Amino acid sequence: MLEKKKINIYKCNCGAKTITKDINKGVTPFMITCPKCNGDAVSSFYEVDQRLSPNLIWFKPSLRQLKKQVEWELRHMGAAGLIRSGQAFKLNLEHVEKGGLVLGPDVETIKKWDN
Repeated sequence: MLEKKKINIYKCNCGAKTITKDINKGVTPFMITCPKCNGDAVSSFYEVDQRLSPNLIWFKPSLRQLKKQVEWELRHMGAAGLIRSGQAFKLNLEHVEKGGLVLGPDVETIKKWDN
């Protein structure tokens, strides 16, 4: 049986590439906001070198982690000013409840979000 691919690259027209890794089972989006230009970065559908080191991770958060994740996302992923934290929390919570994953910076930071 083939192992599920976990490394993906989201590519933006500005040339930026965001390498992600799924650390939990769940659904990830076709596009994300480019951290460099706030444009649309499109998924490579996991058809990439699985040995690449990720810039960001996809994970299934606890409620406490989700609150911190939303703050991080608004600061670092270009959404600040476009959406309020309450709206972002609600959208991300609905996504997670439907089996979706959310982006985070790294495993160590996410573990700290439980404190």
